[in-house]
Amino acid sequence: MAATLTVSYTPQYQGAHRICFRTTQTAYCCYLDQSLSVIGTPKTTEIDLTEFESCLVDPPAELGCVASTLNGYVQPACEASDSLADIVTFNVTYPNPTICDTYQIQCNLSGVANIEVTNTGYGWLSGDVPTVTITDLNGLGIDATATAVMRCSPEEICQVDSIIIDAPGEFYYDPALVLVDISLPPGSGIPAEAIVTAVENCGTFTVPDCDGTANPTTYELRGGADYAINVCSGGTPDAPNYSIKSSLVSCCNCVKYEVKNTAAILFDYYYVDCIDQTIKLATLSANSTEEICAVEGGVWVVNPTDNPDFVVTVAATQDC
Repeated sequence: MAATLTVSYTPQYQGAHRICFRTTQTAYCCYLDQSLSVIGTPKTTEIDLTEFESCLVDPPAELGCVASTLNGYVQPACEASDSLADIVTFNVTYPNPTICDTYQIQCNLSGVANIEVTNTGYGWLSGDVPTVTITDLNGLGIDATATAVMRCSPEEICQVDSIIIDAPGEFYYDPALVLVDISLPPGSGIPAEAIVTAVENCGTFTVPDCDGTANPTTYELRGGADYAINVCSGGTPDAPNYSIKSSLVSCCNCVKYEVKNTAAILFDYYYVDCIDQTIKLATLSANSTEEICAVEGGVWVVNPTDNPDFVVTVAATQDC
């Protein structure tokens, strides 16, 4: 969003004044100040530069990434606009008012939440309890343990009825990549099978705005080491179930990206918006393409699975 231009001047003429300004373009944008003018009495006029975004080539940003300069002049409206008679010039520098720190946030407490028995098997003797082993193919998940609950026939031949999770562990992010192995029954019994259908959600975390005073924004993330997100924040994010560390990703190093969804379903993705310097959650429709401005490397799929239908390419090399 464009910033506000505040001009204070002492009128030497009664009546309206013309306030003209520009950034990097040749022509000036002009605002007609028709408020009461009293000769010799200072007055202040505020101009919303949002109304001049189509005129200004590089409008100063309210939350800018770099300093920008706006120069202009004040002139009685009774003078011809192309005469530059009786003008008083001014220069305004807009520094970046946003003091941002960058953090990388990664979900830690994402344990195994549910295990479903898909094949009960058969052939254990009464009192036998097979060993349940949980393995994460990502190589990240640790410490999840579970116990099989058995159901036996009158002949005391048993099968796996259900599986109780004793400890959910942590760093399990993708149920499809978490394997459950049940030790075999003795003799020629039928093996039992089970799958992980859900992992625990880390919950939500809040990110204070860059000025540190505005209401924080709440986000939710599930993903492994490769799916941590970077946020620009005015204070340390409130994320009790996440790991937080300083990030080297710049809040202001922006490029244009082309984001494609080649799947037949829609899905969500995060990106770091270089104008507002916040994480935004967007939905990409099926078989669609969007062009966005984001910090370099600042686009992630929300779902942590490796989705080949989500394609991100640099659409332009210049900054947004």
